[in-house]
Amino acid sequence: MTDEKKYDYSVACHKLYLLCNKFDLPILRNESIDRYRQGLLEAQLVPDADEINEIYRSSPVGSPFRKLMAQIAARQIMDPDSEKNAESYRNCFKDNPDFAVDMVNAIKEGTGGILFDDPTDGDQAAYHEDPTPRQNGKGKGT
Repeated sequence: MTDEKKYDYSVACHKLYLLCNKFDLPILRNESIDRYRQGLLEAQLVPDADEINEIYRSSPVGSPFRKLMAQIAARQIMDPDSEKNAESYRNCFKDNPDFAVDMVNAIKEGTGGILFDDPTDGDQAAYHEDPTPRQNGKGKGT
């Protein structure tokens, strides 16, 4: 099977998941998400931001598919070899405010909750709008 067909198969598995959710078929619902993930893995492809937006939006609140989409996006953002950043998912954030929360939680979970450097400590100029050095009370605005 070609990678494109594997990906199409994965997309069909999401549609099956939605159908299973509608008719409350939990065993088949679990099988469909397992097959979705397997298809993506075998094809070595992931949904782009527009596809993630659509899948997230069409999936029920609290569903494993929503969690999976947030984790895929988080992984792409955190991948040092990827050009993706949060801007890539602006429409996802706009269309699904919960997506932003889910994605930040996925980043925290995926990184083990790494503590960032304290932004209140260190270089005072790091947060200046104007990079001009301070003049210690001399000049405009003092």
